[in-house]
Amino acid sequence: MNASYLVEKAVQFVEQYPSVSLGYQDFNNNMLAVERLTAMGYEVEHLNTYATAYPETPVAPEKEEYDTTEEYEAAYKEYEQDFSNYMEKCKSIHERIDTGELTFYICIGQKEITLCYMASAAANADMATEKQLSPVEKLEQQDKRNKEIAVEKTVADAKKQILDVDTSESKFTQDEEKMIYFFLLSSLRREHFGVFGIGEKKAYQHLEDEEKMNIIANLTAKQKAVIRRDFLIDNFKGAYGNNAAATLLLDFARKHMPDTLAEIESGYNEVYEKRHKRIEERKAALLAKERQTKPEETAEAENTQPTAEVQPEEHTQTEEVA
Repeated sequence: MNASYLVEKAVQFVEQYPSVSLGYQDFNNNMLAVERLTAMGYEVEHLNTYATAYPETPVAPEKEEYDTTEEYEAAYKEYEQDFSNYMEKCKSIHERIDTGELTFYICIGQKEITLCYMASAAANADMATEKQLSPVEKLEQQDKRNKEIAVEKTVADAKKQILDVDTSESKFTQDEEKMIYFFLLSSLRREHFGVFGIGEKKAYQHLEDEEKMNIIANLTAKQKAVIRRDFLIDNFKGAYGNNAAATLLLDFARKHMPDTLAEIESGYNEVYEKRHKRIEERKAALLAKERQTKPEETAEAENTQPTAEVQPEEHTQTEEVA
């Protein structure tokens, strides 16, 4: 019910202030109302920074609310001062809006629709651009943005719906293979850019999407192998100890750098053999010591074993007679 009220009031504000854009903030908003307005074709901007509410008009005091004329006159004098301050503040806001320093918005609040304003570098830049556009150009720009929104929402819905599609029975196509290579290219090492005709890039620069699309359009067998192997190398970063990735890494290394891997293994195995030898020597010493002390412990146990108490013969015979 509240969303319906907000939508109706927002439309009234738009009719009253046709040049002011609708907007909502991260807090104190009503997303249901925002969604309904968007569905109706209105553009509702997400305001990334805090928006200040437009000053409220002071309310003049009513004479009937005061007991004496003096009290009413004092209240009215205070009202006149408040109204004067209000007008000055409004004038300042409008002057800053005219210069592009501030931007007006019709804010969709949680329970109310209000006029607000905010300072934004992006908004100022947009406003400066809009001042140079003719009314027709503004409409064309708005139409272009509407088309972008349609595409964005189509992609968002497609991402959800594709999860429910059964693709297990259809044949894997060449276009799908190209898609695989597009994503694999994220792991392409900088030293292999030249294989694909890409010039030198700075350390922080990566392949752009447009460059990736151009690459996958015409891939050779050699280029495919480079991409796949760079992908493997990138994922070997997760290898440690004797996990599965480590096993695959060593298999890969034995194929592509057998001599280097053998040298690495030899160095660490040499250290291991030395340590292993010392451990075996210490184990042998401990076992020998255990064998020496064991007979002594056995003999000591026999000497300390208690002797059985001999029962008198007469007592035994008496029990048998009984």
